[in-house]
Amino acid sequence: MPRKRNYRDEYQRRITSGLARGLSRSQARGHPKPGEPSIRPKKSEPDSRLDDALLSMNRGLSLTSAARSHHVSANRLSRHLSEKGLAELKGRRWIPTDSRPRQIQVMTKGEMKVLTIVGFQQASLIGEHHYAAGRFVRTNDIEWLSPFEGRFVRDINGRKYPLETDPNAIHRIASMDDPPFHEIYEITSND
Repeated sequence: MPRKRNYRDEYQRRITSGLARGLSRSQARGHPKPGEPSIRPKKSEPDSRLDDALLSMNRGLSLTSAARSHHVSANRLSRHLSEKGLAELKGRRWIPTDSRPRQIQVMTKGEMKVLTIVGFQQASLIGEHHYAAGRFVRTNDIEWLSPFEGRFVRDINGRKYPLETDPNAIHRIASMDDPPFHEIYEITSND
């Protein structure tokens, strides 16, 4: 007959052993308080659903709606955002502060350049510019380029790159055999 476990004694041994190793009581129990490191290493399997939910939040969805639409719990998403510093809580609303570097192709000064930029807003502006340039090339309607007159993006080193609005340069760039925008865009952090 198998020996019956004494859970109370096992629990007490775990706490005593943890306190002897210099851990707090909550860490020794296996349930660290917020801000205390866990004694067990966390599995660092990246979950693309969390990044997709953050992207939805950048586009205007609330944390709860973004979590629900990408099938993750709101608690897990909020913990991920606060641990990685990708959003902060202002009042009762999560405000994205995603400043991870991204490599992205930019049409500037008559050519395509791959720049490393910081933040979602600049990446979004470049994406809008690519879309408008593509529409211009298909329709030859110069009105697609007018919102980008005088606008620029900054790379990770702070250098300014004006967004291309010259119709001839855009037609020349479009005729080149560069990889599509979605093959270049990449978040480059190691998180």
